[in-house]
Amino acid sequence: MWNDFIRCIVRTKTIEVPGVATLFLTDEHGQAPQFVPGQYINVYFPELNTPEGKAYSISSAPREPTFSITVRAIGEFSNRLCSLSPGDSVDASLPYGFFCPEQEDSDLVMLAAGIGVTPFRSMLRDIALKNPSRRITLFHSVRKLDDAIFQKELINVISVITDEDP
Repeated sequence: MWNDFIRCIVRTKTIEVPGVATLFLTDEHGQAPQFVPGQYINVYFPELNTPEGKAYSISSAPREPTFSITVRAIGEFSNRLCSLSPGDSVDASLPYGFFCPEQEDSDLVMLAAGIGVTPFRSMLRDIALKNPSRRITLFHSVRKLDDAIFQKELINVISVITDEDP
């Protein structure tokens, strides 16, 4: 069962945009841990000598059969995560943290930049199941439109492009 430290198996992997991958994970028995939208896990690669691991936001909704993290390949940890394939394993903490709207029925405006959109995806997917009529707008700042991950699946997203050629 889920303890403080778990072995996660990569069940599937999706390339969102070049350099960004979503890893769909479960434990060795095919189960996903309980979590609330906006939480994160710490990923551990003991051989990289980072005992505290690195934090990655959960990008899936709690009711999905797997839980996912979406990673931009920009460093040793994230490059290693992005290179994982289905069947590979990674060690991680249980989900923790608190980053979610406190009210469940008010209009909601969200602000995200780049890969920082991942916890918002979790929240939006959860809200769509619980309260599909809730009015939500997400402002997502990206350098180029090609960097806008989840663009096709998230509705009411206003992309703010900061470095696109005229």
